[in-house]
Amino acid sequence: MKLFKFHSINANLLHSLRKCVHWYARLDHLNDPFECFIDDNTTEKVYEIFRSSLCSCSFSKSMKEILMWSHYANNHTGVCLEFEIDDKDREKIEGQLFPIEYSNDVVKTDAARYHHSGGLAINIKEEGVFLVRKFSNWSYEQEIRAYGSVDEGAKGREYPFIGKLVAINFGLKSSKDDIDLVIHNCTHLRDLQFNKVRLHRPSMEIVVDSKIELKTPTEA
Repeated sequence: MKLFKFHSINANLLHSLRKCVHWYARLDHLNDPFECFIDDNTTEKVYEIFRSSLCSCSFSKSMKEILMWSHYANNHTGVCLEFEIDDKDREKIEGQLFPIEYSNDVVKTDAARYHHSGGLAINIKEEGVFLVRKFSNWSYEQEIRAYGSVDEGAKGREYPFIGKLVAINFGLKSSKDDIDLVIHNCTHLRDLQFNKVRLHRPSMEIVVDSKIELKTPTEA
């Protein structure tokens, strides 16, 4: 199973690569004001409270979408990180990754269910559908999402990489200096491939163009 994550080339990316961590942002810090939108008609507004405790990290099923490079990789100057999840890891993280469905049907709830322990009970296929649904306008993202919890007042938190980082794909407009900077910050990562991408005209999709050959110390 492959997961793809788009990034601008900046200090946040370099930190992520050095520490092998993803940043999970609090929902109200994301670019969609309708993240996990729900028509909550409960008197307690428990779902609003629940949403405020969540942070998320977004991946895509594909790196081929032009708009993803435009919107999340700084106008094609950034990167797309490519992660591989093998069968063993897939079993281990079962239930952590949620493919997003795209619909303009708003989830509504009039009552909340609770566990015996007192916590909110949410079935992802029933009242919890709002956790895996976005409006149809966002369907080009082909999103797969991971959730975490965040402390009150925090903008988000870090979690370890999901899967193994196997490739960094540089955008059409990535500069040589930026490419060198990213590669320099990945010397601790093994079996990592660096690629340049191009536009495949017949399909109008972004595809890998070539592998970036690394210089040996004597060639540098």
